[in-house]
Amino acid sequence: MDAHLACRDRIVLMAALPIAPQRMRAKVPKTAIPKTEDLTNRERICRTEREPWIRTLERTSQNRRCPTTRCYRRSLRLRSGPAAERQALDASSARRTKCIRDLVQSSTTRLIGGTCARIRCPRGMTLPETRPPAPVNPRSPLLWRPFLIFAGAVFAASLLWFWPARRNYYFKRSQVRQRLDVSYVAGPSDPKRQLDLYLPQGQIADFPIVVFVHGGYWSALDRRWLQPLLGAHGNIGVALASRGVAAAIIGYRQYPRIQRGDDSLDDIALAIRFVRDSCPSWGCGSIFVVGHSAGGHLVSLLAMDGRILRRNGVDPIAIAGFVSIDGIFDLGASLATFKPDQIAIMRQLFGPDDATLAAHSTISYARAEHPRLLFIDSTDDEKVCRDGFRQMKERMAAAGSPAKFVELVGLGHNEIVIHIGMDNDPVIPSLIRFIR
Repeated sequence: MDAHLACRDRIVLMAALPIAPQRMRAKVPKTAIPKTEDLTNRERICRTEREPWIRTLERTSQNRRCPTTRCYRRSLRLRSGPAAERQALDASSARRTKCIRDLVQSSTTRLIGGTCARIRCPRGMTLPETRPPAPVNPRSPLLWRPFLIFAGAVFAASLLWFWPARRNYYFKRSQVRQRLDVSYVAGPSDPKRQLDLYLPQGQIADFPIVVFVHGGYWSALDRRWLQPLLGAHGNIGVALASRGVAAAIIGYRQYPRIQRGDDSLDDIALAIRFVRDSCPSWGCGSIFVVGHSAGGHLVSLLAMDGRILRRNGVDPIAIAGFVSIDGIFDLGASLATFKPDQIAIMRQLFGPDDATLAAHSTISYARAEHPRLLFIDSTDDEKVCRDGFRQMKERMAAAGSPAKFVELVGLGHNEIVIHIGMDNDPVIPSLIRFIR
């Protein structure tokens, strides 16, 4: 048994030094290599337990980065020598491979920290430690992926279902006829001086038409403000046209493109004149003008100060009615609630002094005789608009005006416009009653 162990030690040394110098290899006795079948039962180990180590060592023997293999391959390139030397190199490689397998299968040789404890490697050769594969973590992202995909699909479907533009515009515009980007002034095309026309389907004669003026604090905003997302303001045209009332959603120039509020008023008056002149070809009858927020202020001012329409060739009597939604009617009183930049814009557009602001305030023209007027506000509107609504109602009532005031419940300043055309829309019924 001792002789057998000594023989095996020499085999291990041969496996560890296949590329040692010639003088070192000469010291290794050429003893016959015992076969695996000749080992005793005590030395024979289970192949299934050692198989990972066998594969690891075989990969290590073929690794180009291993210093032992690198030197051996360099020696193979020196094949210009005698044939006997080449045969010796081939025999050394074969012995090394078999000794590695015998080394792993030996029960007395152990791998400690990835390094063979019985071999003193000449070039620091180490054998990598191989661990069994880690068990699958039940919290692995791969297991959560189906759930995440399902949750994302549900979230996307929810967004699509509650998408405002789907509910008030896109899925309903097929019920009406559209003509987009119609210029209402002569000369070069100006996107700010165009309108989008929505007409009822079918052969309807003498249907009323609404000229809608959007808001935006008298500064840069568009008639298609967030229309792909919120539907505004095409939802108003679709909601009215689907009920037999045409709509012209107009654009107009705003600050900073213009420096005077009268320019915005003149653009609106020109759009009204264009609609009046085009009504015979469109099949329209009576004309109504509706505005929201800053547009509500401008529309109410057109109704109460007839000079603006007259200077643009429109008789105020030709307008069947005016509607202001969430408007501002006293510019001087509203300064206390505005920010400095908003105050600067208002001063620039409507006058640097209080007298000029009063001249552009609707409340200054409160009287008993005026065109048909409807004022709409909501309980959750901005405070400046709610206060102006109540003050205008008191002033008009004191003057004996027949103007109508409607206060809706639970809608915010912009929410009142976004809800137009939805199933729970409270604005269109009020407008239809006023128009009919």
